[in-house]
Amino acid sequence: MKEHVTTTETTGFRLEYFKTVEKSLENEGQLLHGIYLAKLEGDTVLEQAETGPVTEDAEQIVKIITHLAENTVTPMVLCEVFDDIYPCFSL
Repeated sequence: MKEHVTTTETTGFRLEYFKTVEKSLENEGQLLHGIYLAKLEGDTVLEQAETGPVTEDAEQIVKIITHLAENTVTPMVLCEVFDDIYPCFSL
C-alpha cells in the first residue's frame, strides 16, 4: 500500500513521494515502511523508484521523505542518495 506524503513541482514535471506500507513476513502484526518516488509529466510516469521496506517507524520514514522532497531527489538517484544519507537503514 502507498500513502502520498508530498509533491514537489519543478519545471516540466512533478515528483510525488509516497510512504509504502507492508506487513512483515517474519513478525505478524508488524508493519514495515519504505519509500516510493515517481517523476510525472501530466499523468504519465517518466521514472519511478522504490526502496522497499526500511523501518518499522512510520514517523521516521515521513521525516526522511520530507528531507528527500526538500532536496528534490529524483527516482534516478533515490537509492544512492538514501544509502549515502541514511546508511543505518539496510535496503
